[in-house]
Amino acid sequence: MARTREPSKQRYGLGLRRILDEERKKANEKDPLPADARKTKKHRNKKIRFRMIDCGFTQAQLADRMGMSPGNFSKKLSGDVPWTLDEIKKLCGILAIPYKKALEYFG
Repeated sequence: MARTREPSKQRYGLGLRRILDEERKKANEKDPLPADARKTKKHRNKKIRFRMIDCGFTQAQLADRMGMSPGNFSKKLSGDVPWTLDEIKKLCGILAIPYKKALEYFG
């Protein structure tokens, strides 16, 4: 009796990216981030973005002043990549955020 193989997902046009996205969805359904944690993360990022706009910077300009690529800066603003202490200090200096209030923006 011949074995039947499960058809490969690649053969049906589903690329690696889509396969990974499906796996991430399954993982997120099992252990989702608490709603209040998501809200807090978005709230902090909005404060940084508003401060950036108030100071008259675009995201690309601020990334240049920070000495990083716009893509990396965008990942840090979205919360995908954590800020280092040196980056926080530099950003506080550029955006004139007092160190005592830095925890409100990055905490």
